[in-house]
Amino acid sequence: MNRLFIVLEYKPEEFDVSISLYNEEGKLVESKEFSRVKQIVIDNCRVLVSKHLKNKPFVLIAEAFRFNIDLKENSLLYINGLS
Repeated sequence: MNRLFIVLEYKPEEFDVSISLYNEEGKLVESKEFSRVKQIVIDNCRVLVSKHLKNKPFVLIAEAFRFNIDLKENSLLYINGLS
């Protein structure tokens, strides 16, 4: 299963978001950055929060076989896990 590391840097009323996709072997496949994101929707994947990761910025880990990532209206980030 692939892992998507979602790094959230909070700013007043918005987030800067960095996304790094790792394959099953743990190798970095792709990285993307989004700024001025107001809302993030994560669907159809397992999401992990680890206390061993930094709390600033806040990091989420999503697991799925594939991901579809879409930024709509320049502020709504949709992350959909696909099988």
